[in-house]
Amino acid sequence: MHARFEAYRTTERGRAIEALARQKDRLVEYELLSRLKMPAVIALSWDMAPLLRDLSASDCRDAKQYCGAIVGRIMREHGYEIVNARGSAQAGGVFTLGAVWARRYANYEDRRESDERLSRDF
Repeated sequence: MHARFEAYRTTERGRAIEALARQKDRLVEYELLSRLKMPAVIALSWDMAPLLRDLSASDCRDAKQYCGAIVGRIMREHGYEIVNARGSAQAGGVFTLGAVWARRYANYEDRRESDERLSRDF
């Protein structure tokens, strides 16, 4: 993660955003959006809107960018890679752009196990 985001991570707002991004079952939302070829960060839109409401334009931009950075960190931790760095994230109403992710699979068996895990979670 870029040093700018590492510094943001230590702020109260940064900790709140990371807590939202790492909520239990949030990864399932990221995975589903990724399967739909939509930016994973959309999963945070509804929870982020209240946090952004009273911020200046500059602070709002920083918070949104940090959201993308922390979602990126989470996705990489779970074996995903960016397939489109500038996907449209307007569906959630908070973000304009976001990265679209796909899982890196070593083989077909890894893909099958991932599909089974995702279907169990629903």
